[in-house]
Amino acid sequence: MGLPSKGYFGGSKYNYGGSVVEFNATPFINVVMQNVEERLDQCGELFVERARANFVFMAPPPSMPWDFPHIDPREIFEMRDYIKHTVFNRGGAAVMQAGIIDENLPGRLGIYPGMLETGTSIMAPRPWMTITMDEVWFDWQKILTGMGPL
Repeated sequence: MGLPSKGYFGGSKYNYGGSVVEFNATPFINVVMQNVEERLDQCGELFVERARANFVFMAPPPSMPWDFPHIDPREIFEMRDYIKHTVFNRGGAAVMQAGIIDENLPGRLGIYPGMLETGTSIMAPRPWMTITMDEVWFDWQKILTGMGPL
């Protein structure tokens, strides 16, 4: 097979033998983009469902470093009940935000979820968002590319 050179079929041809395939991604992109906000909403719903489902262990004992946080029955406000998602438009880009997204939460819920995710100087991380995103990543790919449910 010869080396490609400028010419036929969208900018390249083979000098002798072989075949040329031209892929026009525009129709694919148009299909995905026409309902991208609905697709992002599905991704958010999946994240919330999976994150809430991961809160299965009761404290005591407390969770171990790098594990999913445990539910503390002494808490009045359960963190898992405040996991939500939202889809919005920012500067022409559709954005999905998921996790603890309400800034006016009671007590420590305003800062504690972030401390769990990244850890502090006296506590190792319990990366609940990262664990959940790892679990839903391939499902998100299917949803966003149109290969999964809509």
